[in-house]
This record gives sequence, C-alpha cells and structure tokens, in this order.
Amino acid sequence: MQFLVIDETQNIITSYSSPTCLSNVELAPITRRRPSMADGKVVWEEFLQPHPVTNYQLPNFTHMPLPEALSGHPIEDLVIKDGNAVLREEAEIVQQFDFWSGVREKRNALLSACDWTMLRDVPHSLSWEDYRQSLRDLPQSPTSNLAWPLPPSN
Repeated sequence: MQFLVIDETQNIITSYSSPTCLSNVELAPITRRRPSMADGKVVWEEFLQPHPVTNYQLPNFTHMPLPEALSGHPIEDLVIKDGNAVLREEAEIVQQFDFWSGVREKRNALLSACDWTMLRDVPHSLSWEDYRQSLRDLPQSPTSNLAWPLPPSN
C-alpha cells in the first residue's frame, strides 16, 4: 500500500510504501572549532555542539493512504481536495464546474429579481428585455472573466 505525506497546507510532500515515522528525526550535532592554548601556541580543536535550534519541531505532517486506483500515477498528478487525494485534472474539472454553477446561480437570482418587469401590467421596456437576454446568454461565455450586465436605470 502507498501512503502520501501531506503538510498542513494540504500540499503533497512525498509518497512511500512502508510506514515511516517523521517525528523521530534527530538533528545531527554541528562540528565546531574553538581556539585553545597549548604550549604557548593557539591550537584549534574540534568539538561537537548540539544543534542550535533547541525547540525545533517538524511541520505537522499527515500520512494518508493512497487509494489503489491512484497508485500508478506520479504524485505530481495528484492534489488534495476536501481531504482526499484526487487527480489534478479531475480537481480542475470540478473547480470549473463549481465556478459555472455559481455563475448560473447568480444569473438565475438576477433574472428572478427582475421578473416583475415582464408582467402584463408593467409597461415593457426594451432595455429590460435586453438586460434579461444578456443574463441568459452569460453562461455561454467561454471565459472566466465575466462582465455582468448592469440593470437599466429606469
């Protein structure tokens, strides 16, 4: 079974196939040199100093089993979405779908807000009809930089 190592920002750090423990990592001591006097001469002696970072803590890593269906994919092709490993390509499709769903939801709310302009007892205005048609045409736009039409001032 493969596992993914994920940091606190939901980035995939690495993958491995046998359990390891990152919390037992020890920092190697540092070799230092200091001067001392021996027979009236300055001599440099080496000594080991504990790592200067005393309260060093590794980032909080999460170890997540990799679903069997994704085990053949390189980790560069994977992302974490809602706490699950998914293919980057699929995550982008879902993100696009969510974007366009939001556009349709806003468009439908704007159309509902001006439904009253189409009632029989309200004088019809060509500007309201054009505005409503622009809203209906909006989701067919191929770009994510949408220019929302403004309602008529009258």
